[in-house]
Amino acid sequence: MNPLHSLPDPFLQTPKQKEEKQLTFPLPSQPQFTFENFIVHPGDALAFRAARAVCESPGSLFNPLYLHGESGGGKTHLLQAIRACVQENRGTAHLLSGRMSHEVFAFLVSLRESSSPAGSFILIDDLTELLGMIEGRSCFYDMVNMAVHRRLQLVCAGGEPVQSMPDLDDHLISRLRWGLIVRISPPDDPSRERILKKLARDWQVNLPPRVASFLVERLPRDIASLSTGLAAVNAHALSRGTRISIPVAREALDLLEAGKERR
Repeated sequence: MNPLHSLPDPFLQTPKQKEEKQLTFPLPSQPQFTFENFIVHPGDALAFRAARAVCESPGSLFNPLYLHGESGGGKTHLLQAIRACVQENRGTAHLLSGRMSHEVFAFLVSLRESSSPAGSFILIDDLTELLGMIEGRSCFYDMVNMAVHRRLQLVCAGGEPVQSMPDLDDHLISRLRWGLIVRISPPDDPSRERILKKLARDWQVNLPPRVASFLVERLPRDIASLSTGLAAVNAHALSRGTRISIPVAREALDLLEAGKERR
């Protein structure tokens, strides 16, 4: 039985809920990234299930697990959700960034000199940045070998598919393909509207259906932009002491875009 098929799919199982009738609470400024608040849609469902699967059986099922896709699709959320899940179960998870290569190199040195228990997690975000350097490629090659031989679970995220990364030799490509490579695709418009409505329910925001449709048309396709846009609209409505409407949403997004242009 495929372990991915045995895991729950909250995107399909989430029950319909009634919309809140009042706009009362501001959005949380720093939400915790967990599996429970990850928004699943057809384009990221496999990545979600794979992330849950490695938490259930670290170091054995998909090692390494590589998630790739456009920025804002939820890759970093899944890495942090894995770390939260591991730490909740009193396991060990190291979260590194490929943009901070010196930290990755230092971690590799410590990994060589220590004996991390089997089942520990190594999580690397922005892997594409690390593999853009000769030293980074060598470091990652050693890290994959150690992870597999010691049964440490390696999970990485990056912006590009393996075949599109420049300067990767066959040995490194084969190491990545030892495990599982999953692409996270942007949600389609119906999924984006369902995502907005779920965010609104979670944040206790009264989001009229017509405004949700307007936001889907106006905002970029990635989930991060949907979240940022909804937060801006809610904050603007709160500042004006009014309910969310299309004119209020349009004003909020105009202000949001103007702020980006001034940067």
